Amino acid sequence: MVAYQDQKQEILHLFDSCLALAHTHAKQDIQQRLAEAKERLTKEKLFVVVCGEFKQGKSTLINALLNEPGLFPVDVDITTTIVSSITYGEQEKIVVVLEDPGKEEVRQIGRAEIPDYVTEQRNRGNYQKAQMLVIESPNERLREGLVLVDTPGVGGLNTQHTAISYAFIPNADAILFVSDALAPLSSKELDFVRLIARHCRDIIFVLTKIDAVSAYREVLENNRSKLAQVLGRPGNEIPIIPVSSSTKLAYLQSRDDEDLEDSNYAALESALWSLLGERRGSILLMHAAGELRLALADLSKPLQVEWETYQKQSQQEKEELKAEFEKAKIRLQDLLHRNANWQAQLNHGLEDIKNQLQYKLRNGFVDIGRQLNADLDDPHMLGSPGEITSKVEVETYALIADLGKELSRQAASLQAKLKSATGLGLKLYQGDLDDPYLKKPSTIGTRVKKTGWFDKAMSATQRAVFATTAGAFLGGLLGGITGAIGGFFVAGPVGAVAGAKLGADIGGCMGGVRGLTSGVRQALDQVQEKDQANARREISRIVGPYKDECFQLCRMALDKGVMSMQSFMREDLTQQINQEIKMCKENIDIVEKARNVSRERAAQKSKELENQLRPIDQLERHVDRLAEAIAEQDTRGGGIGEESSADE
Repeated sequence: MVAYQDQKQEILHLFDSCLALAHTHAKQDIQQRLAEAKERLTKEKLFVVVCGEFKQGKSTLINALLNEPGLFPVDVDITTTIVSSITYGEQEKIVVVLEDPGKEEVRQIGRAEIPDYVTEQRNRGNYQKAQMLVIESPNERLREGLVLVDTPGVGGLNTQHTAISYAFIPNADAILFVSDALAPLSSKELDFVRLIARHCRDIIFVLTKIDAVSAYREVLENNRSKLAQVLGRPGNEIPIIPVSSSTKLAYLQSRDDEDLEDSNYAALESALWSLLGERRGSILLMHAAGELRLALADLSKPLQVEWETYQKQSQQEKEELKAEFEKAKIRLQDLLHRNANWQAQLNHGLEDIKNQLQYKLRNGFVDIGRQLNADLDDPHMLGSPGEITSKVEVETYALIADLGKELSRQAASLQAKLKSATGLGLKLYQGDLDDPYLKKPSTIGTRVKKTGWFDKAMSATQRAVFATTAGAFLGGLLGGITGAIGGFFVAGPVGAVAGAKLGADIGGCMGGVRGLTSGVRQALDQVQEKDQANARREISRIVGPYKDECFQLCRMALDKGVMSMQSFMREDLTQQINQEIKMCKENIDIVEKARNVSRERAAQKSKELENQLRPIDQLERHVDRLAEAIAEQDTRGGGIGEESSADE
């Protein structure tokens, strides 16, 4: 946790220095890009879903983890009935999302009112129609972007609890799976683990209530043995952390270090932040470093062009330099032509991606159909038809979420190929097109080579642009009121980013599936009451078309997602081409102005430009050193490098 926080703060300070330079040079477009990149890093969310069976201590664990006793209700007879999330905010703000068919509401409440919505005792059967509780808190432990999501217990009073809990799994950066020391993991818990492991590899198993069982290590080793069999991994590679939440909460009152040590919460926090730092954290930091390096390069380019122009002694040399920019401008203008090759590559590439994903979608629903038939042959499942629907709903959520992420990944790869094919982002006036940085004045430094971290940073940046955020997915679960609470989830200013568009498409599909599920459950309740003898036939008659409608919704969401990607990618590449054309025109103007300058004035101007370039060069070196350190840590941890290989 400390390494990630320290590096993040160092990068944020570098953003401030770069913003000051951009302001000095009146580069408003670079200022805006830097401000957005800084805000994105500042607000980037790391989603940690807390799940497990009901009454295992999930809410108490969150209270203890955040040093917030009493935040979530924890009475022994109380069961959480809705999803609750907590994220950072400058001031505490609590809203509850209420949803009834055709009527949605976002209601702001006080902390004392939380039990009225999230507990079975005060909201029996969820008569309030509450769907989600969203808390913004000035808690310092959330400042780095951590979002904790507390889910209803699997195996609780309502089969819908299970479906809602499962729906969050594919979008989690990490999962805390909570069980207690009172008994080993049950078969139902192991089935849950088996399902979530298909969609999230980063799971920390937490064994709570160790203060209540003296021989808790026997339960821990029993759990380890079972998990090793379920996950197909050596037991010593499975993180299981025993904790006592009540002892941690007691420490908050006593401040007795022995209580803190006995709670073992330091081990839990270390494991959680190490995992996030190795995975998502390194990607966030590398993305920010890449944005800084590109912004600094854009700041230095016009100064370097001007400096090099004043180094030219003859008019012929200046004319040759001007001709290079004119040639580059013509090439770029050709790229804007309606029949440009890159546009055909874009269309064909996305069509291929769509066909691949539709094939995977069909295969996915074949598997869902097989599982549905197996459940219809299971007498236990026929006695609880709501569970059959929940499983179809859950698998649909997981499948469309996975396909959305695959679309993001493949679109990012295609965009990178198109940029390479068009030469965008490469410097335009020197022959060495493999080096994206310009030659530095000899009095300042040497030519900056393309370092190993830069490729990783560009890969992280490309994925960040196309990544569908967890916020967009989770917002989609709330149907028509996505926009009202989207700001609590979406990480930074991504309103115009492809990932937000795709997230809205996929999230809307999830909301549609959820609407279908509600109606099907009502129909199944009637079947169960009227016709138990012919349950299989009647349930099949209802659930079969439901599965088919889910498939159609997913197919439409994928088609819409591909169209969103196509529109974004075309606009993005066109915008970059126009920016490069503008830069060429500015460089031509620079050469024109330098043509009639005296040799004495040229020498004076060169010195002024060297002074302006020096702080940019120093910042570039600082960014390089920090990024190399992050990349080295990541290579040891297997984070970005591992994902980059997948992209290839």
